[in-house]
Amino acid sequence: NIKLHIVGGGDDEPYRSISKELNISDKCKWHGILTHDNVQILMQQCDLLLFTSVAEGTPHVVLEAIANSLPVICFDTCGQGDCVNNAVGRKVPLTNPKQSVIDFAVHLKYFAEHRDELRKMSEACIERAKELSWENKISKLMSIYEKI
Repeated sequence: NIKLHIVGGGDDEPYRSISKELNISDKCKWHGILTHDNVQILMQQCDLLLFTSVAEGTPHVVLEAIANSLPVICFDTCGQGDCVNNAVGRKVPLTNPKQSVIDFAVHLKYFAEHRDELRKMSEACIERAKELSWENKISKLMSIYEKI
C-alpha cells in the first residue's frame, strides 16, 4: 500500500523499466522537474521522504522535508546523517547496494505497518526544524561569542 512520488530531472527511463520489471509501475508517479513551490506542496501531501543520495553536503531537500513535517529515511552520511535523528526519521548505514536495499525496505515495511509512528515523527519534525534553523544556529554562535 505504497505510492512512490519521484521528483527530479535526468534520464529516468532505466528506472521506469525497472519499475515495470518489478511490477510496481502503477505504484510510481513520475513528476519530473517541479517548481520549488510545487515540491513543497507535494511534501505536505506525502508521508515519508526517501532520500537515497550518498554524496551530498547538507541537502536542502532533507531540511525542507523536516520543515514540512515530513519524516525522512536516508543514508547515515554527509549532511543528511547529521540532520536526521530517530525522532524525525531513520538512517541506513552506508554499506553496499544490496544491503542498502534491504535496510530501506525494512524501514518502509515498518512504517507501512506503523502509521502511528509516522504521525509522531511528523509532529517531532516541528521541534527539529527549530533546532536546525538559522535563527537557532545564530543564537548558539552568539552565545559562544559572548562567553569568549
